[in-house]
Amino acid sequence: MSSINWISKNEQREALGIYLYDYVSESVSKYKKHADPATQLQFLTRFKNWMLENDWLDGKISKAREWLAQDKGLYETAQQLQMPLEEMEYIFLRMHDYEPTNVHPDNLAAAKAPPYPL
Repeated sequence: MSSINWISKNEQREALGIYLYDYVSESVSKYKKHADPATQLQFLTRFKNWMLENDWLDGKISKAREWLAQDKGLYETAQQLQMPLEEMEYIFLRMHDYEPTNVHPDNLAAAKAPPYPL
């Protein structure tokens, strides 16, 4: 079973977003003969803005972790971010070194994993 199953779709998106942005930034800087620095900066700015707007960078998971670290309540954070309370609890437990189960509830709902053993 893949280790990606134990994180939510939002966490997967944000983790992938970080790697993707870093990769694109590094790659663009290698092609100076194809685009001047101003064009590269413009492209990376537009790319980053799109990623921010679509929660691929600093999305709901980042905000949830920040707010939960500031002792904002689980229910209040879930409501403001329009996320399921179950996912908020899962994030909170993972922030406090709780060992996650093999499969995140998001992946169960999408029928991508067997159900939890009782």
